[in-house]
Amino acid sequence: MSIKQILILLLIVILVAAGIMFINYSSVQKPMVTIDNHRFNVEIAKTLTQKEKGLGDRNYLALNSGMLFPFPTSGEYGFWMKDMKFPLDIIYINNNKIVSIYTLSKPQNNINLRVVYPTTPANNVLEINAGLAKNYNFKVGDQVSINL
Repeated sequence: MSIKQILILLLIVILVAAGIMFINYSSVQKPMVTIDNHRFNVEIAKTLTQKEKGLGDRNYLALNSGMLFPFPTSGEYGFWMKDMKFPLDIIYINNNKIVSIYTLSKPQNNINLRVVYPTTPANNVLEINAGLAKNYNFKVGDQVSINL
């Protein structure tokens, strides 16, 4: 084999390896929540610190994005708008169905913040941009698909 043939073979191997890496990278499933055919790319608040901070450090949230707060058991978890810079819809979910929806405004200060709770226990909470739940006509009882 000549040097030219070896280099061509090496180039082919590199291109094939790069193609495989690209396919594997692009097929990685990103966390998503779907309600009535409306998909939200979500970040997952897994740790207690992430759940306490939530979206509080953000200036905005991209359209059809959100943050999902999964809990190990169903409960009446309280949510508020501490340190928030923009309004949110808070959607409580239990066993893949919406149980409560709230729209919360950006607080003027962090004193006397309104805390909301689900009307029945929930095991997931989804935060999305305020008004989307109304615009998309989400309602209690709607089916929710959560793909992590």
